[in-house]
Amino acid sequence: MRQIESARQRFCGSTCSFKTLVSEGVEMRKGDATNLLARTADYAPFHPSRDSIDAAVQHYANTGKLVKSNNHLDGFWADFPLSSRKRKESEDQIFVCLQAIIEDLRKVECLEEGVNEPRQPQFHYMSCPNNWMAGEIGGTNFRIDACITSNPDSKTVILADTAVVAEFRKSSENEELHQNRQQLVSAANQIMNDDPRRIWIYGITIEHTTMSVWYFCHSHSVMSAPFDFTTDIKSFIRVFMSFLYATPEEIGYDPTIRRQLYDNMFHYIYELKTDEGPKYFRTIEPLFNSRVLCITGRKTQ
Repeated sequence: MRQIESARQRFCGSTCSFKTLVSEGVEMRKGDATNLLARTADYAPFHPSRDSIDAAVQHYANTGKLVKSNNHLDGFWADFPLSSRKRKESEDQIFVCLQAIIEDLRKVECLEEGVNEPRQPQFHYMSCPNNWMAGEIGGTNFRIDACITSNPDSKTVILADTAVVAEFRKSSENEELHQNRQQLVSAANQIMNDDPRRIWIYGITIEHTTMSVWYFCHSHSVMSAPFDFTTDIKSFIRVFMSFLYATPEEIGYDPTIRRQLYDNMFHYIYELKTDEGPKYFRTIEPLFNSRVLCITGRKTQ
């Protein structure tokens, strides 16, 4: 398997260790970050301000979603009590609670660090463990546990509307951990294959109470240092606020490519800048789609 450089990077304002991710699997290692730091200063879509994060903590406390604790600065989630970490419910029953918690962030005013104008939420969180994904390339046949989407009312999970993919396991045993991460990499790869607008895509994994954030693009992939999402409340808020309030361009969509319905079929409109001004070209269909198994490298675009 091909290994790529590891990195120590900041995600959403908090310093965390990024480790090597192999696109074809989940083998990881630690290493020097000098080269990657020179290329990419920050993987976050944007940085929510500290005041916005503090306001979200207060909102959750006021609505009863956070429970005070002497051992944890901001408390812990009421739906994930510390006394019942080994829960007997199914994964679907446990993690469906995240739907209300994360969607509630859309009610909190969000400002970018250093910017006074509030942002508007452009994405939603959707729990979808039993919904099959719908893509434009034949043979798309997989499910994900949850996603950040621009189309939360759809009865199917549409790949083109899926901005962030998420996979969950209630156990953190090695076998469960590796399977969870393999499924995330596979889902990210299928979306990158299916949608030519994608420059990069984010992912989220949770094993038991441990959460990690992932970043995939054609040149490299990285994973953040894990944290306990049930007690590290501000990191949790920072991550999801940066997703829900991101612009499509910030979350990985190419602004020069538009997906548009024409003659009952979706096509892509490419914008090319010329000396005479922008020119637009509409696709008919790909001449060849390789459905490559590796995220890194060339793609049909």
